[in-house]
Amino acid sequence: MCAAPLTLAIAAARAASEPDQPLAAPAAELRGTEDVLGVLGLDDGAADLRTVFSWSYRTLNPAAARLFRLLAVHPARISPCLPPPAWQRLRGQRRTTAWSSWAGPAWSASTPGRYQSHDLLRSYATELAHRTDTDEDRRSALARTLGHYLHSAHAASVLLGPQLIDPPAVPAPPSGTAPEEPPDHDRAWAWLRAEQDVLLAATRLSAAAGFDRHTWHLTATLEIFLQRLGRWQEQAEICELALTATRRLGDQAALAAALRMSSRLYARLGQWDHAYSLAQEGLHLYEQLQDRTGAALTHLHLGLIHEQRAEYRDAGRHALTAHDLYAQAGNPTGQAHALNCLGWAHACLREYAAALEFCERALQPLQEAGDRGSEAGTWDSIGFAQHHLGRNDQARESYRHALALARHAGNAFLQAEILTHLADTEQITGRQSAARHARQQALAIFEQLNHPKAASARARLTGHAPPATPAPDASVQVADGRRQQ
Repeated sequence: MCAAPLTLAIAAARAASEPDQPLAAPAAELRGTEDVLGVLGLDDGAADLRTVFSWSYRTLNPAAARLFRLLAVHPARISPCLPPPAWQRLRGQRRTTAWSSWAGPAWSASTPGRYQSHDLLRSYATELAHRTDTDEDRRSALARTLGHYLHSAHAASVLLGPQLIDPPAVPAPPSGTAPEEPPDHDRAWAWLRAEQDVLLAATRLSAAAGFDRHTWHLTATLEIFLQRLGRWQEQAEICELALTATRRLGDQAALAAALRMSSRLYARLGQWDHAYSLAQEGLHLYEQLQDRTGAALTHLHLGLIHEQRAEYRDAGRHALTAHDLYAQAGNPTGQAHALNCLGWAHACLREYAAALEFCERALQPLQEAGDRGSEAGTWDSIGFAQHHLGRNDQARESYRHALALARHAGNAFLQAEILTHLADTEQITGRQSAARHARQQALAIFEQLNHPKAASARARLTGHAPPATPAPDASVQVADGRRQQ
């Protein structure tokens, strides 16, 4: 039985014992109190929840009892499933430690290798922890747990592919922490997918508990993963937490990066003025720090904002500046990204031959770097230019290659964009069934991401809108930053 039905069953039993009371009364009482255990208890002392739970708690040995109490600090209270290694971090013990007693009365297997707790037992554990353990004990357990997730997420994120900016070095893990170490891209992606809700909860918890370094590093570590998954609202939320944390730390380099990340997220969410202001503040800090790589990436983000405003000449200008800065920093992968952004700006201006030239120049460095996600975006740009140059067979192959790469990289939004462009090519060459199938797939992804482009994708699918072609004088949203990693 999961947590909610357990609470519901107890609440129903209490309501049945008080038939004269309206059902709204216990519901209102539950909403207005933090003492859920007390509210759900019955007048009969033997049926008091704390008493019932204590019968099982008293059977635990000291190590298992301590572990039961410390589960209260775990961030998985939102999505309360966790694997055995997370238990060991709470206890400050390594993998070699025997842990046959750690499940105790509180946890049951939800899926193989993962365990789940009832929310009422977590509430009871919280009460016990505050009565039994010191503030230092609880904070140390939280530090070990956050350290476990931070270092595990960092190890996974570096396997997702090359990044345009070096991820910040994370602090050494606390004693007793042995992070997960996925061996390759696919298992890193699978681990992040499995832990995504817990990682977001850990970031929120670290901010609430004043672990500013952990808040910042978790946010930075999750940047590429959350972006590719399309969880932009949650990413914007933790970026705000990172901004607060880095301002409080006084770490100018971390603050500049937090401003850059926040700017990009607000641009994705359509808040252009706020995004522009954050990017300009971040660019000023990068220039003060003489960080050419950070400044270059911020210029690409500023180009994105101009692109969304249909200011394509300005977008191209920022891409050129980024290219020069990456050249000065000796970063060929960054230069390739800038070339692709420059090519896309030309495509938006209907200068398709120039667009094709710049994007084709970007391919080799991205392939040499193994940057499949960015290579996918570049092939999409190439296909778009080929389509508008009348080379539809070439465009179809470019789009299919781009789609395979985007799927491997796990970039859902980019997949939808490529499918939309592929559908335009299929439609103009008379392949109506293939065009409809591609549009259906694109719409499903946009709807899954809850993205505003779902409306236009639906209109195209029903034949109520023409294929999208960017125009120099049209104030339309075109690429939504898909050209950038």
